[in-house]
Formats: sequence, structure tokens, C-alpha cells
Amino acid sequence: MAITPENTSSDNVVNPPKSTMSKDESADTRLDHDLAVQAQAQEEEEDVNVEEEESPPPVASVEFTSFASVLFPSPSLPSYTLVSTSPALASARAMMQRGELEECLLATGAMLASILEHPAVDNNDLHPCLPPLYYLYGTVLLYTVEEAGEFSICLVLSA
Repeated sequence: MAITPENTSSDNVVNPPKSTMSKDESADTRLDHDLAVQAQAQEEEEDVNVEEEESPPPVASVEFTSFASVLFPSPSLPSYTLVSTSPALASARAMMQRGELEECLLATGAMLASILEHPAVDNNDLHPCLPPLYYLYGTVLLYTVEEAGEFSICLVLSA
């Protein structure tokens, strides 16, 4: 913008040029612009919500959800030895060793829920058969937090 006597004051401060639009026209233009921005933001938010709804939550396999009913048929009682030597627990440990932490958490959580629902355990969260599962679940949670911490440290160091 060129400085002319019309758009300068005595302080040599540049004043904006006078608008040729009336105040009503500029208010309408601003309102139209604001409405367009709001509509675009709402569309983007709806797109995000649609994407979130499309992905189903992860579910543990039947091997883990039916853990107690397979390992402890109705007359038998859950025991520490049966749980700690079970193939499902060995499978979950293998997931942890392969680095499949989220899958291992799902599997271990499903096994815990399955045992807690067993009639012999009757939601006793201190039942003697549960420590191997609690140990694995806690270990995997710590690994998950540790991985998240390393990732955030990498982000900070790369910035």
C-alpha cells in the first residue's frame, strides 16, 4: 500500500484505507464467512466421528474368553498349578515375548474375567489361582507404559 496524505496521520502511522462497503455489507460478509467456517468444522468433526465408529473394538479370541470353562469343567476347582501350566497362558506369554502387547492384554484380561465368572471362584479377586494372570497382566502393562515413555522421549529428542 502506498502512503498517501489520505491514509497517514500526523504521527506517520498508516491508517487502513476507507472501505467502499457499508457497515451492513461488511457485517453480512463476516457473518457468511463465519457460518462457512463453522459448517466446514462441523463436517470435519462428523468425518472423524464416522471413522471412529467404523473400527470395531478389539476382542480377545474364544480361546481366552472361554478359558475357565475349558480348563476347569464344572466339578473341578481352579488351582494355581492348572492356571500356570495352561496352554492359553503360555500363548499369552508368547504374545508378550513377540511384542504383541495389546493382544496380550486383551487375552490376559479375558482369562481373568473368565476365571472370576467361574462358579467356584465366585468373583473372589483374591482366589489362589489368579496370581499367574495378575503377574502377566501387570508385566504387560508395565511394558506398555515403558514403550509409550520411550516413544514420547524420542519425540522430545527429535524436536
